[in-house]
Amino acid sequence: MCLTCVHCASGVRNKAEYRNLTDFTDKDLQSDYHFLSDVERMADNAHREAYKAKLMLRPQLPNHLKNLVRQAFFRAVALQIMPATLQRRKDNTTYFHHKNKEMLWRIEFIFHLDDSVVLAQGKVSEKMPLKQVFSCFSPHHC
Repeated sequence: MCLTCVHCASGVRNKAEYRNLTDFTDKDLQSDYHFLSDVERMADNAHREAYKAKLMLRPQLPNHLKNLVRQAFFRAVALQIMPATLQRRKDNTTYFHHKNKEMLWRIEFIFHLDDSVVLAQGKVSEKMPLKQVFSCFSPHHC
């Protein structure tokens, strides 16, 4: 046996190598089964690690904001919380009123005319129609 043959004879079958069905043994079947199990385990581990990394990137919200997002979800609203450093998050007064079990929203009407006009109303009940909210901006108020 030459020196090059000693290096290539590790005793481990090349799993990608074609095997004729007549040469296929129970040992080859078991080897293929373990190979597929290892691939499945590695894919599952990679998926878990990617999920953990994604969780690490997402900033943790305070409990009251987690609850706000959850309550919005129950109402079929995909609420996204902006980073704490942004002014829009600081201005937002939307919250969930536990006693009444209702969302109180901050609503802004933004009109892009010659100059942008912003009409904002805080503590608007989710049960109030938008027509009534908009009428609050009239000279007669609501």
